[in-house]
Amino acid sequence: MPRRYRQLTGPRTDPRSLGGVTRDIERWFADESGRRERRERACRMKRWFESEAEARAAALLDRTRFGERRRPYRCDLCGGWHLTSDEA
Repeated sequence: MPRRYRQLTGPRTDPRSLGGVTRDIERWFADESGRRERRERACRMKRWFESEAEARAAALLDRTRFGERRRPYRCDLCGGWHLTSDEA
């Protein structure tokens, strides 16, 4: 019975010997790095708060000024706090 997939075992000195697999892996890494760059850019554009209490105070102020419901969340990229719109 013929094999459906090429086995990836054994030494591979030429990356082109993997055929489309290498291109798929390269595309995945490019997508991941692009996604991270977009997240970092978005993080830099948002207001940054040192503590959750500071972010909550800003959210309350936004609510009284503009009627916008916001809630704080901890950013895993910068370690600070940002505000997001409250969906509920």
